[in-house]
Amino acid sequence: FGYSPFNGLVVNFVAGVLAMFTLYLMLARVFSKPWGMAGMLLLASFPVFITCSTSSGFETLNLFFIILCLYLLYRFLEERSADYAELLFFSLVMLAQCRYESAFFLLALVVLLPFFINKDIVTSYRPAVLLAPILLVPLVWQRRIGFLPTGVRLGIDGPSLVPQHTYAVGNLVDNFSKNIFVLSGLNPYYGFLPLVFLAAVMGAYFISKRWVTGFSRIEVKHRAVTGYGALCCIALFVVYSSYIWGVFTLGIDNRLALAFLPFLIVPAVYWVFRLVNGRVAYTRLFLFLVAAHMVFYWPVAARQPLVATKSMTYLYNRTIDWLYLKYNPKKEHILLVTDWPNLYTVHGIGAIGFAEANRLAKKVRYLDDIYYDQIVVSQRYDLKTNQPIEADRLAGPFKLTPLKRIDVGPEFYIVLSAASVSDS
Repeated sequence: FGYSPFNGLVVNFVAGVLAMFTLYLMLARVFSKPWGMAGMLLLASFPVFITCSTSSGFETLNLFFIILCLYLLYRFLEERSADYAELLFFSLVMLAQCRYESAFFLLALVVLLPFFINKDIVTSYRPAVLLAPILLVPLVWQRRIGFLPTGVRLGIDGPSLVPQHTYAVGNLVDNFSKNIFVLSGLNPYYGFLPLVFLAAVMGAYFISKRWVTGFSRIEVKHRAVTGYGALCCIALFVVYSSYIWGVFTLGIDNRLALAFLPFLIVPAVYWVFRLVNGRVAYTRLFLFLVAAHMVFYWPVAARQPLVATKSMTYLYNRTIDWLYLKYNPKKEHILLVTDWPNLYTVHGIGAIGFAEANRLAKKVRYLDDIYYDQIVVSQRYDLKTNQPIEADRLAGPFKLTPLKRIDVGPEFYIVLSAASVSDS
């Protein structure tokens, strides 16, 4: 029960559908139903959305709550109802729990505070709304943000310190252009769409121009939502880009960019809405082109760097399942030789890489004699040659007995073997 790598596919599929439906509701409310449908189809066109909605991870759920919060904010400003305000408060709490940096959406609400604390609204709030700040306690308790931490790397030679800047201006400078490149869709294999990005830039230009030349003529609800959305989008981009691993070109971090989809789709739809200018035939043509665009880009999802990293998650889960079925890691001392040793140490399993195992074979044998009950090796095998890949080869002292094969993808499979180390 609950969210886990084993049921993440189902949870993310539901969250993905809800994200599309909520985006439809928001755009249909602002423009009309055909434009809500266009936004929903555009969201479904992004390869990064397709990949994340059919795999584990909190990013799809995070995206749903971002869209939901923007929609609830719009409805609140439209009707000035305490019901929508309360739903927004609790949704922002849920959003902050999805990903820690999304807590900024809650903090940014301070700029709109006058709308929520006027006399008519305050007297309409239910007592339950006081629980919203209390529900943030797990977030504060779990998260400790360090700006200049010292990481610790555990290896067979013992712990070693690795100084690093988790958040730094240098990271922002290094990552800024790379992240803009990913969002631009110039390389579609990163999961984004160039035409949507271009339309979003044009839409953002016209929105900015309208703010400068006709600010007083813009409805309050539109000013508030666009200003709040722009503030959150810029702040989120700066936070991600300042993070040491906030590089969207990395397969494992590409999923972080999912949060920016509504900030691309909404201005893109707005720009086309202005171009069409109410002509029904052009609106229908646009819907047809969006649907064709979606079908054209769907196959791209299978070739994203993100997909390759998902095989690591799959392999990790299969390996852990097998280890717990074959052995008893809570009672037996197991040393795992693998490509990704840091993944397994949280389970109390000793783990080292192949380079360290070859370099320190005598020490591994010594530890096997005095401490470890079993040495297990997880090797990647080339599917064409049925031989271990070069990086996963072990030197002569290691004698392997294959125990389990795990099929991972079209290029390689994994063989789990019991290992012993000879004196030589």
